[in-house]
Amino acid sequence: MGCKHGNIADGHAQRAMNVPVTDPTPPYISIHIRHGDFSQQCGEFPVDQCFAPCLLLRAGCLRCKRASHTKKGLMPPMLS
Repeated sequence: MGCKHGNIADGHAQRAMNVPVTDPTPPYISIHIRHGDFSQQCGEFPVDQCFAPCLLLRAGCLRCKRASHTKKGLMPPMLS
């Protein structure tokens, strides 16, 4: 039996990738960006300048994708 949060995450991932709920969830990379939780860490910087830009986050995902393919043979699909 999976955990409740895993089931919720699987459901969101399956919908995003158009995977039927009867199929297993394929490998994927997910980023949970909680700006509200971390905005007080920005100090004197404006929030829009404090967090990494989307292109940098995407580059990190691509590095993870390459590493997961090289080390584990997984090839998560890229959603843009």
